[in-house]
Amino acid sequence: TFNNLAINKDGIAYTLAATSSGLTSRTSSTFNIASGAATKLAFLQQPSTTTAGSAINPAITVQVQDANGNVVTTDSSTVAIAISSGGVLSGGSTLSVVAVNGVATFSNLVPTKSGTFTLSASDGSLTATTSNSFTVNSGALDHFLVEKSGSGAIGTQTAGTAFSLRITAQDVNNNTVTSFTSTASLTSTGTLTGSPVISGNFVAGVLDPQSVTITNTGSFTITATGGGKTGTSAAFTVNPGAINHFAISAI
Repeated sequence: TFNNLAINKDGIAYTLAATSSGLTSRTSSTFNIASGAATKLAFLQQPSTTTAGSAINPAITVQVQDANGNVVTTDSSTVAIAISSGGVLSGGSTLSVVAVNGVATFSNLVPTKSGTFTLSASDGSLTATTSNSFTVNSGALDHFLVEKSGSGAIGTQTAGTAFSLRITAQDVNNNTVTSFTSTASLTSTGTLTGSPVISGNFVAGVLDPQSVTITNTGSFTITATGGGKTGTSAAFTVNPGAINHFAISAI
């Protein structure tokens, strides 16, 4: 009598074979093993490298499993997915999917922030799971961010005094396009010395510092152009410099 035989893998048409030395062996009738109750989740299709603004492809799949790792094919619960800290999934991404035959398929997960992230899947009281890490690369150059050296809006400047800029090549989702290593042409609505100023080469999509000088007073902007794309700073004020001389004109 075998009263503690256990099979932990579901399947159909299993048989058992009985053997004993010197005796004719026998095989049992076929029988099926069903999966147990749902206890946990597991990623089947892991996330792969993608580009910001594009859906992860192939589609992510998450299995609902029993304690032995068998897919619970009768399960139709709702699986939710999230991206790790710092990551962003677009508003059009479907983050909750009903499992079909125990498998939830996420076909339109669209990360918009570049970097390295993981996905996590949850489903009520089931044990959640975390994916392998994956990379989101920046998209193509879309525009330039023009700001003060370091970061932030350009503050009030003095006419004739040089100041420094930080210029960042960005994609449509404002990720730094690290592949951009060319130069940009700088112009201004003010009187920019040497206009158009040809910048130095960007390093991993960033140029900082870039020195410029505006010689007249007023409220102005600076525009960077390169790779067929542009970007314009917020308006800033240029005040007069210290008194240098007097101008005398006829009345």
